[in-house]
Amino acid sequence: MRPTPALLCGLILTLTACVGAQTAPDPLQPERGFVKGRVLDRSGRPLAGAEVFADNTVFPNSNVVGRSDAAGRYRLDLRGLVGSWSAGATLTVDYRGRRYTFGLHPLDNRPFTAEDAAVRDFEWRLQGPTPDPDYVYGAAVWFEVELGNREDVRYPEIEFTLEPQGPLVDGSAGTTLVLRGLLTDIPVGHYLVSARYLRAGQAAVRLTLRPRGGGEYQDRTALEFYQVGSTGQEAQLEVRFPD
Repeated sequence: MRPTPALLCGLILTLTACVGAQTAPDPLQPERGFVKGRVLDRSGRPLAGAEVFADNTVFPNSNVVGRSDAAGRYRLDLRGLVGSWSAGATLTVDYRGRRYTFGLHPLDNRPFTAEDAAVRDFEWRLQGPTPDPDYVYGAAVWFEVELGNREDVRYPEIEFTLEPQGPLVDGSAGTTLVLRGLLTDIPVGHYLVSARYLRAGQAAVRLTLRPRGGGEYQDRTALEFYQVGSTGQEAQLEVRFPD
């Protein structure tokens, strides 16, 4: 029996639908010729608009760049490209009238080729070590000390208390930090900071502070972070001993 034109049309439409379903890539499955993955915050929520790049480890300045979608997914096309690649990602956000760019943490930092069908997910971390153990994700606070009539001050005996004023830059709740010595790996947020000098066997000495560059010295002052370099943040303080 010869098929009628209507039957032929139905067969063609069915075949077309099947082929279309087979060729649509699954956004969560490995795919040869591509690197893909998701960008999430610490609570597992997707982050849209993160810049994700595959950096060729052999040929400099040969990046393939894309952005994460509303579900936090990205997909970079490496078909036909040679060499080994490493993946990285950054996220730029506005917080309290300033713009910050953060490096994101790769959950798998291994290099890959275009044929590996690599999946590389990223997480936004506000503190903790980066893949390079010499660096951390948190911000630094640098301070200068006006000694007054003192000459024997030991910086590790200066205690700083940072009290968060509202959510951190990623929307999470902050916690009060009590720190001595180097002030590093601090989650970016809006804090009120106070300081005192603690030496064994002596009464605590209340210090006054101000942002570096001016203003009145106070018992507590606002700590505001600034962008430094491509993905760094820091704040600066001036600390004064009483006369």
